Formats: sequence, structure tokens, C-alpha cells
Amino acid sequence: IGKYAFSKNESARKIIMSDNVKTVEKFAFAHCTYLEEVILSQNLETIGENAFLKCHRLKEVNFPNTIKSIGKGAFGRCNSLRKVVFPGKLKKISDMCFYSCRNLQRGLFSNPIEVIGDSAFFECYALQKVTISDSVTTIGQNAFAWCLNLEEITIPPTVKTISTWAFCSCQRLKTVNMSLATKDIKDDAFCGCENLNNFLISECQGDASADNLKKGHKLIIRILKQINRDKAERY
Repeated sequence: IGKYAFSKNESARKIIMSDNVKTVEKFAFAHCTYLEEVILSQNLETIGENAFLKCHRLKEVNFPNTIKSIGKGAFGRCNSLRKVVFPGKLKKISDMCFYSCRNLQRGLFSNPIEVIGDSAFFECYALQKVTISDSVTTIGQNAFAWCLNLEEITIPPTVKTISTWAFCSCQRLKTVNMSLATKDIKDDAFCGCENLNNFLISECQGDASADNLKKGHKLIIRILKQINRDKAERY
């Protein structure tokens, strides 16, 4: 399906793709403001840049297992989208892929996803729970910034880098589960998370060694300094 093929179509309510379709090119269905349902081809491999941008009434997307690439901003500002489950061959969630999907409530990041791109879920105000699989290695800049209802996040030990502003201004974030293996936490990754008080570090549970406990305290203080220096000093 070629670029801009159905862009700004105001009549379409439902799209049913033939299983022959392998590629949806950029902006193919962008600004289809009345589109409510899409049944994707079961052999679809690529969704292009901004392919479904501002499809405000689109509520659900079920990706086939054949999907290998979802382009930058592909589902940006799809305000009615509520749930996303990613298929088994996708390795990267592209930059701005679901930015400002303000009713998106849950994201399940399954194997083999390795990278969550910059601003991938920026301003997903309703997002409450995020499950990140142990294949993810990088969380990009602003990836979950301004997810105002996000309360808990579990970061597996495979994540090596949490980029700048990754969780910036997640104002209800209270609990972070993480590992000492996540060493590269960029400046301001957690800035503005004023309610973040509960850190569960896997290596410090149970019969933890004195060395791990010391490292755990240092990691917590590093994060608290990004939020509030007084809070870090009290800790």
C-alpha cells in the first residue's frame, strides 16, 4: 500500500487488508480521522513512517507475527488506542512510534525487542503499567516522559542504558524495580518523578552481600539526586 494512498480520507471507518499485503508505506492512512478498526494482513512485514498518524478513533491494533519493522511515528496521536501487544519478530520500537496516544493504558514489550526508541511513548497519559522483557537493552530519550499515570516500572538486568529524560515527569511513579547491571543511567532520566520513593534492587533482596548493598545505596542516591537533592540527602 503506497505512501499517502489513503491519507486524509474522511469516509473510511474500517480497513481490511488482503493477506497479500507485505508493506504499508509512509503516511498511507495518516489523518484518517474517522477510522475505527484495522485488520492487518497476516503477512505484513513493514509499517512505514507515520502510516497511521492522527487516526484519532482507532481503538486497537493486532500485529501479525510477521511484523519486522514499525516506522517512526507510525501510530502517533492515535488518541483512542488503548492496548498494544508487540509481535515476536520486532526488535525495535521506533522513535515516536506511539507518542501522545493519550488513552493507551498498557504496553507489553515481549522478546525479542531490544530497543525502545526516543519518545516512543511520550505523553501517553493513561499508561499505568509497563512490562519490559529481558531482551531490551536500551530505553531511549523521553521514551516514557510525561506518562502521568505510570505508577510502577520493572527494568530487567539486560537494560544497560536508560537515556536522558526517559521517565521525566512521571508524576505518579512510586516504585522502580531494577538491577545493579543497569549502570548507564543518563542525567535527568528520572527528573520530575517527585513521588518516587520505593526502589527494589534485585541483588539487594534476601541474603545480599555488603558490597551489593553499598552499590545499591549508591545507585538509589544517584537517581534521587535527579529528582530532589534534599530527598537524596535525607536518604
